[in-house]
Amino acid sequence: MDNFKTPVAMHGDGNHPTNQVTPNLLRRVNERRILEAIQTKGSLSRAGLVRQTGISPPTVSKLVRSLIAARLLEEGDVLAPAPGRPARVLHLAHAGVRVLGAVVEANECCIAATGLDGRLRDSQTHRFPTPDSYPALIEALVKHARRLTPRGEKAGTLALGISVPGLIDRRQQQVLLSSNLHLLEQHTFAEDLQKRLGVQTILLHDTHGLCLAERAFGQAKGIDDFVFIDATGGLGAAVMNDGRLMTGHSGLAGEIGHVTVDPKGRRCGCGNIGCLETLATDVAFAEAVSEQLGEKMDIERVVQMLRSEESDSTSESRRAKISAEIDRTLEYLGIAIATLVNIFNPAAVFVRSRMFDIRDDLFDALLERVRRRALGPLLAGCKILRATDSKLHGAIAGTIHHLTSVLGPKM
Repeated sequence: MDNFKTPVAMHGDGNHPTNQVTPNLLRRVNERRILEAIQTKGSLSRAGLVRQTGISPPTVSKLVRSLIAARLLEEGDVLAPAPGRPARVLHLAHAGVRVLGAVVEANECCIAATGLDGRLRDSQTHRFPTPDSYPALIEALVKHARRLTPRGEKAGTLALGISVPGLIDRRQQQVLLSSNLHLLEQHTFAEDLQKRLGVQTILLHDTHGLCLAERAFGQAKGIDDFVFIDATGGLGAAVMNDGRLMTGHSGLAGEIGHVTVDPKGRRCGCGNIGCLETLATDVAFAEAVSEQLGEKMDIERVVQMLRSEESDSTSESRRAKISAEIDRTLEYLGIAIATLVNIFNPAAVFVRSRMFDIRDDLFDALLERVRRRALGPLLAGCKILRATDSKLHGAIAGTIHHLTSVLGPKM
């Protein structure tokens, strides 16, 4: 018998469980397990899938045929000669299908086409400045998506995933609040694009996408309990618990950046005062440095300036001011990470920030601040690492995750 956790059916009164299983549901659950095994382990033969999933060989063969027909899997090269019958490996589809991933940020947008393997290529990635109105944004995304979808090949495009900052109602697929990109608010963004492109479109919280990308393509492969924290623009957190992304009742979970930590502090883009987001992000750090130096700079320019100053003669007062801003930002980011460690007890925390590109020792300085504030027993079993994947990878990973999830529940 296949090794699975049996979904429970209920009698008509809903109170007495039975062991009856809907065959269609069981098939979809096992199809998802096949895809997840290949996502985690890479290309596998049918025999390898049997070993990884515990599903019987005849059932694996049927599921593979179904997934190939659905254009989610493809067969690759024959395995190296070995005793017994030669076997072809199976991998996520990329030759005959594509998914689109798009990222919308305050200053720049990008959109890319790739296979289900998630490999990005410069030739299939388009970047453009973020338009200043919602209609212009829709037009720009439609134009670039069509360039990435050759005429006559639209049927090969499975879905488009759009990564955006802000609060997203996952049921309505609508941006409710975006502190740094208000033009997205109260629009049916995914629906509007889907109508224009004729391609299934999914709206993704950017931090949720980054979390899924770290698990699909990065250092979190095989880790079921971890936290991802993005401290670049806003301050968002995503939590993977027992292999499931925690989204909350309406899909709005993870907004640690809007916890008040300084009641007399700066006004946040959300309208509140003293949010953690105003103190613990790359944007907050760049704004603070800009104020100290009397010159408007973004994080890219600040990083470049501070790296070049390592060998330049700079006034002691200027160095002291910048050093104080670095210390303050790391202190508040450490508070955010320690809070997440204390609440969720993760096996790992992945941190995304450009600040650590300034000097090699800054990440160690952050770890020291976390050690001071997190509970020792919780921190003892937790690794804190720099994140490796981009928001574009997040949009792709979120799209693939959606295609996998609709097959059936994770068991």
